[in-house]
Amino acid sequence: MVRENRLSNGVRVYGEYLPDMRSVTIGIWAKAGSVMETQEQNGISHYIEHMLFKGTERRGYQQIAAEIDNIGGQANAFTAKEMTCYYVKVMDERLSVATDVLCDMFCHSVFDAKEMEKEKGVILEEIAMSNDNPEDLAHEKMAETFFAGNAIGKTILGPAENVRRFTREDIREYMDECYYAENVIVAVVGNYDEAWLLDELEKKLGGIQSKGAPLSFPKDELWKPERHYLSIKRDVEQAHVGIVFPAYSFLDPRKYALSAVANLLGGSMSSRLFQKIREEMGMAYSIYCYPAIYSSHGMLAIYAGTSSENAPKAVRAVLEEVKRLKKELITPEELHNTKEQLRGNFILGQESSAAKMNSIGKNVLLGGSPLSEEDVLESLNLVDMDAVREAVDMVFDEEKMTGVFVGAVDHCGEVEDLFS
Repeated sequence: MVRENRLSNGVRVYGEYLPDMRSVTIGIWAKAGSVMETQEQNGISHYIEHMLFKGTERRGYQQIAAEIDNIGGQANAFTAKEMTCYYVKVMDERLSVATDVLCDMFCHSVFDAKEMEKEKGVILEEIAMSNDNPEDLAHEKMAETFFAGNAIGKTILGPAENVRRFTREDIREYMDECYYAENVIVAVVGNYDEAWLLDELEKKLGGIQSKGAPLSFPKDELWKPERHYLSIKRDVEQAHVGIVFPAYSFLDPRKYALSAVANLLGGSMSSRLFQKIREEMGMAYSIYCYPAIYSSHGMLAIYAGTSSENAPKAVRAVLEEVKRLKKELITPEELHNTKEQLRGNFILGQESSAAKMNSIGKNVLLGGSPLSEEDVLESLNLVDMDAVREAVDMVFDEEKMTGVFVGAVDHCGEVEDLFS
């Protein structure tokens, strides 16, 4: 069971005590991501994530790394479109060190000018690497193109020109906007002493400024998905094709039916797209489907990596499978099987303190409260044929479809014709 507590300044602490575990994962989450940024700020959430590892008033960046490594721990962070998380996973007996280092980074980073310039170089290399990887580029452009005009469409890394000009003042201003008490949560899972931890967190995080209420995500209620196509020419052997459709938001309980549809269509080796495009036609090594859902909107994405020559045939086959799904739907046996896959994947994925911590943080920041494993499994169990039909009819609207092609020019015109 997940217990909620609050520090004196409003920071919420969510903990799941699991005495049979030998590990503990503690994470500090901020409702700060690319959707909260202006165009001029785009990329700063990710830049701050990097900079919090680059030195505090008490520790240099080398000491931060050494203290965690020397206790056999794992420290990391990630930035998403709607949140940033900093976390450490350690043996239960080392939680005091992990908590001290993590809170020190979060509250007392100095943003040294020399380190800022060095880290800009690291992030610029990360941006270049992403742009040079055609598969990564395809996924980035799928979201950016589908959500054109919506805050969700902004990239997490941001444009290189933004990164180059970020200053310490820019960081301080943005952190004042987003890194305050009500906009921050702590999630901890594993074997730990709750009273001790709350006392430590009060000492270490209790000084974070309070503003009375958390930020609200931008809703962009006027935004509507439209038909788009984007072609990016790259001198590569393989074509990378993405097809995107609208989907439910994180807060919509119908998202579980969406997960069932996505899994059946392209979520596993037994899925329709994998069996058709890879096994039967032999036209792709990688073919899959996944939902990406956010607080206000969502998308269902299909990706295929194939040769430029086979790209038009592969795209045509994918669209035919989508039409077949709309026309014939699925059988009760298929629904049962895909629900069992989702159930198994979820249970297996929760067998670590880090995975549970991640689930708590995401559900609290996007949904307002943690979800128990029983809640999730019951929601999956309630998905029926009517819910699947509703999801299929809502999602697969070709008038709201986005297509993205990254690859050689030879056959991109034929692919574009399929989206016109």
